[in-house]
Amino acid sequence: MRWLSKGAEVKVDKQCFVLFSIGKDYSDEVMCDVLPMDTCHLLLGKPWKFDRDCVHQGRENTYSFKLEKRKITLTSLPPALKEIVHILLAKDIAEEAGLPLPAEVSQLLEKYGDVFLEEFPSGLPPLRGIEHHIDLIPGLVLPNKAAY
Repeated sequence: MRWLSKGAEVKVDKQCFVLFSIGKDYSDEVMCDVLPMDTCHLLLGKPWKFDRDCVHQGRENTYSFKLEKRKITLTSLPPALKEIVHILLAKDIAEEAGLPLPAEVSQLLEKYGDVFLEEFPSGLPPLRGIEHHIDLIPGLVLPNKAAY
């Protein structure tokens, strides 16, 4: 995560319990490291999952565990509450059909106008030389380590 406040190193010298609730049926507290951050999220990481003996169902993207003899299942937001963005394609289609763009879309396109191309390229990007490659040596085991 690179949302930590300026600097590459962070020294954790404080911890605190944070009370939180998810919906009306689940409330808990978790020990958190106190860090200077530019943004704020409650990250329930491996220690919390281990303490609660969570089971992650990958296909459904849910976490289940028992708390005081109750089964709790945390799910992702329903589709109606997720952000959906259809700006690039919708703009061309709306203009061709003579439909006005919603004010929110127009404001976003205006605000980030330097990011969007006026015209799409006519083909694929030009072929370039190899900028990075890894020489593999037959018979050696590939390194299998955590990325961070």
